[in-house]
Amino acid sequence: MNTKIKVIAAAVIAVGLSWQQTFALGADPTPPPPPAAKKKAKAATAPKPVPVTAEQLEQLKRDMETQINSLKNQLSDRDVQLKQAQDAAAAAQASAARAEAAANSQQQAVNENATAVSTLQSTVTDLKANQVSVVTSIQDDQAG
Repeated sequence: MNTKIKVIAAAVIAVGLSWQQTFALGADPTPPPPPAAKKKAKAATAPKPVPVTAEQLEQLKRDMETQINSLKNQLSDRDVQLKQAQDAAAAAQASAARAEAAANSQQQAVNENATAVSTLQSTVTDLKANQVSVVTSIQDDQAG
């Protein structure tokens, strides 16, 4: 506990002495004003363009022309592929139309055959009924 008191006493004496020195030197006892806010740095200026030589410009022009020609060739190739795809689609549609017409024709033939079969079955049934009637009539005539 004695040590704490001695430390506190030493701190009080040190503050008192520094305070006394401040007044003795004629300094203003008020704290100094806070430093002014720093000005924001100016926006980074664009770097100055590097001088370009005529040779560099020509090389750039050749490079750009090469790229343009390459893109034109790609576009031309895609146009050819598109035309081929359109032709193939048209051929497929025509083929589908022919197949549909053939299927319709086959269906009509099946329907006609079904009608003919139905008519023949009806005729056979009628003939059977007539045969039974004739046989019955002959038997009745022979019996009587």
